[in-house]
Amino acid sequence: ERVFGLGVGVKVEDLGFDWLAPLMRRALQEGAAVETSVADGYIQKFIDNRERFFQPQVVPIPAGPASQDITGLALIMKDVTRDHEQYELGRDAGLVVSHQLKTPLTSLRMSLHLLLDESIGSLNEGQTDLLLAARDDSERLVAIINDLIDLDRQGSAEGGPRAVPVEPGTLVAEALEHARLECRDRGLELVAQVDPALPAVLADAERIGHVLDNLLANAVRFTGPGGTITVGAEPADDHVAFSVSDSGEGVAADQLERVFEPFYRGPGQEAASGVGLGLTIAREIVRSHGGELSATSSPGRGAT
Repeated sequence: ERVFGLGVGVKVEDLGFDWLAPLMRRALQEGAAVETSVADGYIQKFIDNRERFFQPQVVPIPAGPASQDITGLALIMKDVTRDHEQYELGRDAGLVVSHQLKTPLTSLRMSLHLLLDESIGSLNEGQTDLLLAARDDSERLVAIINDLIDLDRQGSAEGGPRAVPVEPGTLVAEALEHARLECRDRGLELVAQVDPALPAVLADAERIGHVLDNLLANAVRFTGPGGTITVGAEPADDHVAFSVSDSGEGVAADQLERVFEPFYRGPGQEAASGVGLGLTIAREIVRSHGGELSATSSPGRGAT
């Protein structure tokens, strides 16, 4: 009551919390406890001159032991300040380490490439195989480090988008071109569905291109030969909704929101598929544009 203003006779809509009403509606619709995810961010409050973070959960209260009717909703505010501080500490430390690793890793990559070029001596078959494996692992390390640095950049002030008017069809066409060769090699059909009447959008084309590339890479990874991947753009109120849909295996309902959590990797992923930062970064980029990134799926029938 003191911190959030909740009290007898207070209307939820009058409190000004944009996260509360949707959460309560979800609890009523699903008839089960719901909470915000880590990817959605925590609720920040200053209490007694100290910054604290909370994760809200809404629990339906049944009218009786065997009743399906809901008589009320309980709002539970879990104090996750310590969890948040540990995450930020780990993230900051990870960023420092990432920058420190880039210089020696660049030197290592250069040495590996020189050896494989055989410009300083010939290699036998066994040596070549070992060096190829070392080169692939070093490239994967570079990708992980760049992801960590990019994730931090999205959350910093200098990470804001440099938005200019750009045609939705242009963004989709460039993303399709980047994925066309791999789709052909994997036997996948690539389809564009763009409303030609769409207006230009204000976007940082490079960053939104990164988002579409990431979503397409995921779709390719989880779609078998003969499948279809569709990239679309259509009007949605005063925005433009972009979508990447595949005909792959889909995502289980309990995994849909978790795929956006940092370092989360769903079951069945190959070790070489990354460390679970791609979708986190993509969502941060979209949110920095004032938009939202979400996922829907029917297991066995693909995902969007």
